[in-house]
Amino acid sequence: MTPRDQLAQDLRSGRVVVLVGAGVSLAATGDANASWPGLLANGVDFAEARYAMDADTAEICRTMLSDASAENLLDVSTAVVDSMGGQEGALFEEWLGRSVGYLQVSDDRVIRSVLGLNCPIVTTNYDSLLENVGSRDHVTWTMPTQVQRVLAGQSRSIVHFHGHHSEPKSIVLSRPSYQLLLANKYIEALRHGMAATNTLIYIGFGAGMDDANFSSLRDWVAETLAGTPVKQYRLCRDDEVSQLVSEHAGEAIIPVPYGPGHDDLAPFLEQFEATAGTDAPFTPSQLLTSLENTVESASVIAPQTPNAAQRLTDFLVPPAVLPVNQEQWVQAAKSHDPLDRPKRCNNFEQLEHPFLMLSADENSGLTSALQWFVAQHHLRDASLIPLVVDGRSLAQRRKALDNALREELRIGGYSISDRAPLPAIALAIDNLDALPAKLLARTLNYLSNWSQGPLIVGCRTSSDIDLVPAMRERGLDPAQRFIGRMSKKDVRLLAGLTEAPDAHDLADRAIRVAQSQHLPTTPFTFSMIMVAVLRGGNLLNATSQTALLDAYLDILMGRGNPDEDSRFGLDSENRSYVVETLAELYVRSRRGSVAQAQVVDALETEFNQLEWEQSPIDTIKDFESRRLIAIRGTEIAFAQSSYLHLFAAKRAVRSPDFLDYLRADPLFFAPILQHYAALKRDDETLLVHLADLLDGLQVEAEFETGVFATSHSGKHAESDAALESVKAQMSAVAAADSDDDDLFELDTVSDRDVEPFPLTPLEDFSPVTRVAVTLSLVSSVLRDTEIMKTVAIRRRVLTELLTAWSNFVHLVETDLEYKDFILEVAEGLADELGLEGQKRSSLVKRFPGLFALGIGVGGLASNLSSVKLGPSLSKLSETSEFLRHPGRATLASVLAFDIQSDGWSELLLAVGERHREIDAVSNFLPTLAQQALIRQELTTEDSDNLLDFVTSTNMSRGAPRAQSVHFRNGLKKQVMTHRLASPQPVLPPGTSVLQNDQLDQA
Repeated sequence: MTPRDQLAQDLRSGRVVVLVGAGVSLAATGDANASWPGLLANGVDFAEARYAMDADTAEICRTMLSDASAENLLDVSTAVVDSMGGQEGALFEEWLGRSVGYLQVSDDRVIRSVLGLNCPIVTTNYDSLLENVGSRDHVTWTMPTQVQRVLAGQSRSIVHFHGHHSEPKSIVLSRPSYQLLLANKYIEALRHGMAATNTLIYIGFGAGMDDANFSSLRDWVAETLAGTPVKQYRLCRDDEVSQLVSEHAGEAIIPVPYGPGHDDLAPFLEQFEATAGTDAPFTPSQLLTSLENTVESASVIAPQTPNAAQRLTDFLVPPAVLPVNQEQWVQAAKSHDPLDRPKRCNNFEQLEHPFLMLSADENSGLTSALQWFVAQHHLRDASLIPLVVDGRSLAQRRKALDNALREELRIGGYSISDRAPLPAIALAIDNLDALPAKLLARTLNYLSNWSQGPLIVGCRTSSDIDLVPAMRERGLDPAQRFIGRMSKKDVRLLAGLTEAPDAHDLADRAIRVAQSQHLPTTPFTFSMIMVAVLRGGNLLNATSQTALLDAYLDILMGRGNPDEDSRFGLDSENRSYVVETLAELYVRSRRGSVAQAQVVDALETEFNQLEWEQSPIDTIKDFESRRLIAIRGTEIAFAQSSYLHLFAAKRAVRSPDFLDYLRADPLFFAPILQHYAALKRDDETLLVHLADLLDGLQVEAEFETGVFATSHSGKHAESDAALESVKAQMSAVAAADSDDDDLFELDTVSDRDVEPFPLTPLEDFSPVTRVAVTLSLVSSVLRDTEIMKTVAIRRRVLTELLTAWSNFVHLVETDLEYKDFILEVAEGLADELGLEGQKRSSLVKRFPGLFALGIGVGGLASNLSSVKLGPSLSKLSETSEFLRHPGRATLASVLAFDIQSDGWSELLLAVGERHREIDAVSNFLPTLAQQALIRQELTTEDSDNLLDFVTSTNMSRGAPRAQSVHFRNGLKKQVMTHRLASPQPVLPPGTSVLQNDQLDQA
């Protein structure tokens, strides 16, 4: 039997593992970077160009590469890695991305023929070519459980025994990295098991067969499995057979010739593809899968070019460095004098400080900031090795900083003895405040003699109060700075890096989610929200924030991670179930934090009932690492109140008993019930139950004062005077459009989380607060109970809500507790606008009503707007009785305007005709109509109706028709002028200016 026949027979047996070497990538790309010598030559050039390697060293490396023995290649690879600051350095990651990451397939025949063998594939290559052509995922030697699944035929992922370019720490290139791999007992056992139980086929191996990893495997097979039927095949050209027979004498490796030239390899392999399946073509959706293992660092997300690695990858975000802490920054931003407001620090100026201290709130991007600074130091001075050491790790192992630095250097590929002097280092120490007192004292003493390079330390805000004096006692004088929040500009830049077609909308939606759910406005948060949107596809236009928060938490839970298997531990579904049970524990205790011992007991009880062999302590650590929970002293809390609310809502979906507990106290548990309704979407019983809370709130009150009362402001009988008034209003709108939309900047607004449960007894709430909570709850439940065929209930509750919202506006306007506050805001606004005299008096007089109406309209838009309510609203609006109540009619027209339901402009016109004398209709609604005329894509009918509406609300009832026609024509001309001059794009059909966050301008 010929070697080819033996190979064919073994392939039919199904017990085959294919090992792919650099020759396959080289054949597929024709790019020298696909070979080990070519990649190292590129690395030498890159390091020299970045001043990471001096010219003499580079020349020595090139000389060694000209004699490309295995030892020479290993020496050069170690020099390349060391020059770039080790595998954890930003330069090493950049080089991988620009070399291996940019490899492109020009001829996929060999790769497809390899994939067509339908065998587990193991490669020593760092690239993604096999994955890209075969639409497969990758696993590295750092994922032993997943490697085992591949070798067992349970996964089609490609195993990278030498690492993958998207995970720099996994790369096996230098001598220390080879040593780490060889010392991994789990991987060694897998390699031995692979060789002992499978036939191995080596494809595309040249000198790579001599690398330390496979030479040790060959030695083990030769010594341990001699005389057994174990066989290995090495494919080669016809003219290489005799040489390889001699090379593998005494081994079980059989050379198999495929033909005279490399072009014969693909046809040779295709002979064995009779039973092979057809691989799916590559799709861009794979870039989301690749993100899952890297998004934890979540600084900035960005896709590579379509023909590169086809994935999203993380980059470090330039941090927001402040001269004061975040709380002081927010307070300073409230100053009316711009000169009193501090400015962000120039990040690159901070690099001039030899010792920089960064303080930050929890989960605000401190670690990313430290990484950014050491990376920048390395880019400025290539001799500096960038290192980040975590104080928590030092505390856990009671390790001296010097020992930890040497360990990090060795892990990164730098060979250093225990007594040798340290090299030049840009050092960052994260969580310095986590060190216990004695270890902290020793660490500060050590740092007082630090001379190896720039030093940056990080701690939590308020810890600096004790740390700074302790440092100064030892002669350390840090420049103290603080890490702030992202600005709108930062978020939009981040969204732009995703290359999403609607990046601006993606950023704005991420901001709204973060603010509505009280999430920290940090790079991690916004990256995760954006990834959730990109994964969900249609989530960008989701009505309920619950859908986006759920998708966001899915990523934190690890949903979709191909490395997870519930047979070997908790997967995302298991985690979700466990966190839901914890949420019920917190809710029933009505506390935002619970003793650690109580949480451990609860988890142990749950695991025992499920017969899961899972450690409660390890589970808690896992949840903390995923930022789901926070350990604060002896207590454990959910990292954000919104997390607790959503997981409790999920628990209510599973547990009717728990749902009954929530229903018994709906206002106390309002956020949970809101999420529950959005998840369930068909609980009509809950809606009916909550509608009872509206009793007394939907009374059709007669308004004698306020925005729903008859206005005493005169209308114009002369069209010219009316046009001048409207022209001034439109100019104000245009000015608002052209203003910097960072006027109320994101990073100057507090993102402090709210308590998960009310601290004040509900009976002690003010009337305004209690009504607001009630209306928000019932409105959002009606909005999200979409799957409901009993339309009579929907229409009844909608009518009651619109009436109640109008009563709420009147309540805010007249409530004495709010009066002084509203007037203070009005006076401040007048100061901001520089108003004096009659204009100032007019603003202060009218502001309480407009302020109250704005709150009501904002609440209505946030909690009730849904296109699925459009048909019910249209039916109700056809009745004269429904429109009789001025407040209800006004808010119905606003709701229809917001969701752009059928007949919305006719309803606006009808409300204007019937209630044109009330202040809300004559002053507020025309402003919305004018914005719509300028900003929205309107049908001819809607445009005509809006022009008629603005005309009717500006001209007195007795004005001559000629004057009204003259006004309308002038108004139309003004609209066209401002529409053409507006710097803002026209909104797409079906989108109102309210949906586009223009309520503040109104």
